[in-house]
Amino acid sequence: MDNNERIYEICLGGIGGQGVMLMAKIMGEALSNDGYNVLQTQAHGIEARGGLSYGEVLYGHGEINKLCVTKPDILLALSESALTSYGQKAPEGGYVFMIPTS
Repeated sequence: MDNNERIYEICLGGIGGQGVMLMAKIMGEALSNDGYNVLQTQAHGIEARGGLSYGEVLYGHGEINKLCVTKPDILLALSESALTSYGQKAPEGGYVFMIPTS
């Protein structure tokens, strides 16, 4: 596959109220404005505040033919529970960032 057609995957995970979904939305809009094809999704647990939430961004110049992140190139975890839930999805060579919050 040509590098120009590669689709990059980003997963942002945290606890409801930390701004994870807003971060994903802003990232998706910025990438779209920069000329990339973008798919941005988000989800949260039953309890919006304090429950596990995540935002996903897929982007690239090629066609995006899947609906969710399967192997994130970048994982940003803002809580221990997000790292536990999504950390195993990161492939070898992917970047995992854990930002502990109190």
